[in-house]
Amino acid sequence: MVNVVVGVTGSVAAYRAPDLCRELERRGHAVRVVATESALRFVGRDALGLAAEEVVTELTERAEHVRLAEWADAVLIAPATLNTLAKLAHGVADTPVTLTALASLGAGKRLIVAPAMAEPMYRSPPARRALRRLREMGVTVVPPRIEEGKAKLAGLEDLVRAVEGELAGVRVLVTGGPTLEPLDDVRVLTNPSSGRTAALICEQLRAAGAEVILVHGPLRVEAPADERVEVRTTEEMLEEVRRRIGDVDAIVMAAAPADFRPRERAEGKLDSRSRHTVELVPTPKIVEEVFPEFDGVKVAFKVDPDPVEGARRLLERVPCDLVVANPPEALGSESSEWWILDREGRVVRRVRGPKVRLARALRDLLIERLGGG
Repeated sequence: MVNVVVGVTGSVAAYRAPDLCRELERRGHAVRVVATESALRFVGRDALGLAAEEVVTELTERAEHVRLAEWADAVLIAPATLNTLAKLAHGVADTPVTLTALASLGAGKRLIVAPAMAEPMYRSPPARRALRRLREMGVTVVPPRIEEGKAKLAGLEDLVRAVEGELAGVRVLVTGGPTLEPLDDVRVLTNPSSGRTAALICEQLRAAGAEVILVHGPLRVEAPADERVEVRTTEEMLEEVRRRIGDVDAIVMAAAPADFRPRERAEGKLDSRSRHTVELVPTPKIVEEVFPEFDGVKVAFKVDPDPVEGARRLLERVPCDLVVANPPEALGSESSEWWILDREGRVVRRVRGPKVRLARALRDLLIERLGGG
């Protein structure tokens, strides 16, 4: 299921928006609408309200555009007028639709535009420049149907397919966050992983239409997923992943499981005024346990002081389609630098900056390998 915000602007094709919303809901997606004042000249608010769970036509101090952008997996502007396209291309946020769309881009969500206007306007240099600029920003453009001198809104099937995304029908298991290995009844061995990378990967995969199962330790961030399974220890994470490998098309091992556990867990609480000697033993390596028996697309993360060479050493031991070479300082941070290697050990992507860029790069590479199921 995809959370969709349908943006409706002032084209005569706005009358088709209720049918679009109903078709999206019939396919199992959750739909909310944001409309401009001009759009309401061509389609009634009541008609939109009967086809969607919420209709926003003006913004208040509650910042509805931010709430909608956070809720959405994808924002579809259908119909999109030339005026709206030009505003989006240049960051003009003066309507509920453009505000919501730009906020969604800033939140890392997928933005789709479906132009509808007279054919000469669609062919005009300003329209071509706006669409080119939007594509460069990562916006998906659903081309119109050219008929009778008009650039008519694309068909419902094309619009729904764009919303459902390139990974529609694909199931992906993602692991995230740290695990906790008990030392006694109140203390644990763990690491500074926040789970943010896994959360962003889930967000990007769901926006592309994938069904996402998240198996995770304690998270310090919200993580969208169709199914969430919380665990504490590395052994529990291994068990939950193993239980599901027959039902998924890809696994993304973005978790940072604890590498060691105490050989013996102390009863009660260790006396903090005394010295204690703790013997540590390795925990299971989930990637090494699971990937050799999994037939789908396998994505591993490798933390190493020498990230690329560490990833190549992992590839010598474990079959992986992709490995994210992860420097230690990336754990718990907001941004970093990563290298993504293919199964031959070649660097296919180098990513710098906030973690959402890494999530988008992985989404694109999974789309290449899975092709929408």
